[in-house]
Amino acid sequence: MTTELMKVEAKAVVVNNPFCAATLADWIQYCDVQPCTQKTYDKAVKSFAGYLKSNAVESPTRQDVINFRKWMTDEDNGGENPAYKVSTARLYLTVCKKFFAWLSSKGLYLNVADGVKLPALPNNEHAHDALTVDESKAALLSFKGNDEKTLRDKCIMGLMLGAGLRSVEVVRLNIGDIEKRRGQWFLQVHGKARAGKTDSVPLSAQLKSLIDDYLNVRAKGKKSSPLFISTSRRNLGVRIQTQSVSRLAKSTFRKIGIESDRVTCHSCRATACTLMLEAGVPIRNVSKILRHRSAVTTEIYANDITRFNNRGVDILSKILFA
Repeated sequence: MTTELMKVEAKAVVVNNPFCAATLADWIQYCDVQPCTQKTYDKAVKSFAGYLKSNAVESPTRQDVINFRKWMTDEDNGGENPAYKVSTARLYLTVCKKFFAWLSSKGLYLNVADGVKLPALPNNEHAHDALTVDESKAALLSFKGNDEKTLRDKCIMGLMLGAGLRSVEVVRLNIGDIEKRRGQWFLQVHGKARAGKTDSVPLSAQLKSLIDDYLNVRAKGKKSSPLFISTSRRNLGVRIQTQSVSRLAKSTFRKIGIESDRVTCHSCRATACTLMLEAGVPIRNVSKILRHRSAVTTEIYANDITRFNNRGVDILSKILFA
């Protein structure tokens, strides 16, 4: 950093407190994002503000932003005790960088986050392990009963495992998103960070049957009504939230004996991808079904399959220890 820039940083004057509620609200409104994204932006900036407050920092510099990154990932200690997962830390720092860029454009504060690197990803592997065929079947068979909640939860898990839907896509589904075209049933899903845009996901006869079983017992609704609704007294009939879907996945995995930080709600999507590839479905087709922006993402799963199916060590051991 040049001496001149250091002097500018030292003299950085905040016209208004950059972390006050009014300034933060103005920025979030400027970003013009969906409500769920607004909450994430708010949480990220407040996390940074809380870090500054706990360290008695009133006028943050570029080094403070770097220190925030190190604190989130416990970078100086090799990541032994991080405050956040790397994915969350990357997200929070990205949001903070956007916030400081906006502050700078408004003349409210120097863009001290400019050029600060995001936390490095640990490797090229996915942070979510896929389930095996037997584990996937066990998860679906773990739902016993024909009550509304059980059939709803089984349907949700079926769509995530059997069609690779993301939790946010499950939450955004409406009854009218179930369509039949040229003899084939589809779901019109509202993808990640793509509100207002839809993609078609084909439904198998088995998945359509899960949806029908659930709709037969839940309260009737209009086409614009949410497909999956809460059954709790407090939120009866209200659209379920992504947190509920995540808790459902975790509780389902626990029921079949899986307890791992690497097996999460997103593991359902990883499972759908992995099992299709293992069954010989071409990468291009899998990529389209899962709506990956690039086939490169799908290829990572293919590489995972090669890694886990590599029996080279077993063969070598037979040679050495026979």
